[in-house]
Amino acid sequence: MRNKLLFIAVVCIAISLSGCTSISSINLSWPWNSPTATPLPPSEMLGSVIINDTIPAQMILGQVYNVSITAYNTGYLPWSNANQIMLVPYNNTSNDASIFNNMTFTISPGTVVNSYSQYKWNITMVAPEWIGNYTITYGLEMGNNTYFGDTLINKVTVGDLNLTAVIVPQGATYYPPIGSMSMQKGAWQNVSITVKNQGRYDWSEADQVRLTAVDYEPNAATQFNQTVLFHIAPGEIIQPGDQATWKFMLHAPNQAGTYYLLYRMNQGNQWFGQTLNVTIKVY
Repeated sequence: MRNKLLFIAVVCIAISLSGCTSISSINLSWPWNSPTATPLPPSEMLGSVIINDTIPAQMILGQVYNVSITAYNTGYLPWSNANQIMLVPYNNTSNDASIFNNMTFTISPGTVVNSYSQYKWNITMVAPEWIGNYTITYGLEMGNNTYFGDTLINKVTVGDLNLTAVIVPQGATYYPPIGSMSMQKGAWQNVSITVKNQGRYDWSEADQVRLTAVDYEPNAATQFNQTVLFHIAPGEIIQPGDQATWKFMLHAPNQAGTYYLLYRMNQGNQWFGQTLNVTIKVY
C-alpha cells in the first residue's frame, strides 16, 4: 500500500510539472531587501587626499594673496586641533614656502573632521620681492614631523622673468641722463649705469655676472667706449634688491649723426633682464 501511494505521488508531481509554468518565470517573494553598497572602512589611521587649492601660478612682486588648500580625510582618525592635525610646509631644501610666509596652519578649535569629510584651510601668502620660479610644498602633519597623506607641490612664477635685472629709472640712474643725450664730435662725457638686482640670486664676479654691450643686434656702444664687459669688483656681492653702478666715459666719434647704444646684463653666455637703450646725437 505504501509503495502504491509513493508511486501515485510521483506521478502527480510529474503531471503537475508538465502542465505548469516554468520555474524561472515564477515571481518569488523574498523575505529580505537587496543589500545597499556602503563605503569600506578606512584601512589606515592617518590618510589624506589634497582635493583643491587656489594658489595662483603667477604672482606679482610683493602682492598679498588670500588662498585656500582643501584636504579629504581618508583615515579612521578624526582630524582636530586636539589631535594636532596641521597643514604644514614640508621641511626640505627644495621648498620655497618660507619665502611666501612659511607657517603651520591648524584646524579651527572645536572642529572635528571625520572620515570621508574634508577641511579647507584659508591662508595668506605674500609674494617675494624677487623675480623667479618657485616651488611650494605643503602636506599634513600629526604632532611633530609625522607627515601623512598627499603632498601638494605647486610651481609659482613671481614677476616677469624678463625683468630679473631692472635698469633703475633714468632720473636716479645716469649722470647726466643718457636715455637720450647730445654730444659734440670728439667730446668726452662721464656717465654711469645703475642696475637693480630683482632676481633670486646674488651677483658677483665669481658668478660671471656683468653689464655687457649687446652683441646680437646693431649696437654703436664700442664706437663710444671699447669696453664691452663691465665687471663687478672682486669680492663685491650684489644681493637681491641691491643695486650695482658702473661709471665710465663716452668718447663721441668724429662723424655727426644719431647713434644707438645697447647694454644688458649677462651671466656667462646667458643674457637676462631689460635692455638699456641709449640714443646719442652727435653734432
